[in-house]
Amino acid sequence: MMAMVLSSCSVSRHLPENAYLLDEVKVYSEENPKIVSSLKSRVRQQPNVRTFGLFRLPLGIYCLSGKKDNFINRTLRNIGEAPRVYNDTLTSKSCDVMKLTLVNQGYLKAKVDAATSYHKRKAKVTVKYYAHPNRLYRVASVRYLCADSVMLGYVLADSMNSSIKVGMPFDANVLNDERTRLATLLQSKGYYGFKKDYVTYIADTARNSSEVDLAVRVRSNVVSQEAVTGES
Repeated sequence: MMAMVLSSCSVSRHLPENAYLLDEVKVYSEENPKIVSSLKSRVRQQPNVRTFGLFRLPLGIYCLSGKKDNFINRTLRNIGEAPRVYNDTLTSKSCDVMKLTLVNQGYLKAKVDAATSYHKRKAKVTVKYYAHPNRLYRVASVRYLCADSVMLGYVLADSMNSSIKVGMPFDANVLNDERTRLATLLQSKGYYGFKKDYVTYIADTARNSSEVDLAVRVRSNVVSQEAVTGES
């Protein structure tokens, strides 16, 4: 009962003029509901915390404080949580970040839109995000490019351990992991100056197709320790 009382305390008097409390945020995707879980954490502005998922107890405690700068009011504000004022710039940024997340997962033509609903009497706003992933792009073929035949031999000999597989989603995180793996491999073969940045990709996508022909380009102007010392 106390939680209900505190959560019902007036928030509007703690809001700046013409400002709204961010009351609720939801993420939807009718095309692919499975992607929603990976997008929720990408939202750049979340509502105030709810206790037991029901009451905004910390916000209610904050709203008990008055305008005077005294010990009681400072204590209530420190214990509680200030109202999270809606920021439309962060909504736009959230759309961009969620779209980038989907693109990195292989949904290269993804779109994310947002709709806001204002409750003027209560000075609250609800934001709903709608994700449209469209087609998932997958790797159709993989080839390696390297001018150094010895270096290329090491790469090809260990290709079974590659993170990149034909048929997998065109996932940027997997591609980055492969760059790290190749750098570690070549360093173990004596190319101590080789860095993951020396591995780049060329992606070729055919029109009206969701398949990607992938070329892994390995920079070759890195001298191995054997070449430096003259060992064989």
